[in-house]
Amino acid sequence: MKKYLDQIIITQMNNQLKFKQWFALLLFCYSTSIISQTIKGKVEDIDGNGFPFVDVIVKGTFNGTETDENGKFTLNVS
Repeated sequence: MKKYLDQIIITQMNNQLKFKQWFALLLFCYSTSIISQTIKGKVEDIDGNGFPFVDVIVKGTFNGTETDENGKFTLNVS
């Protein structure tokens, strides 16, 4: 009887460990998806005309991109 109860306890502990591992993996994946974002925009002059080929850089990093011929840009930030 004791062996049977020990086996049940071990099985429950293994199931709890598996659940915690899956939960940690899910939480990690969710947190990384929240952190990374795509920023889209347009660099314009005072009249609303787009500035072509302007560098757009995230302050304090080396992450950046360049506007297209219409002044539009897309920047991935993490």
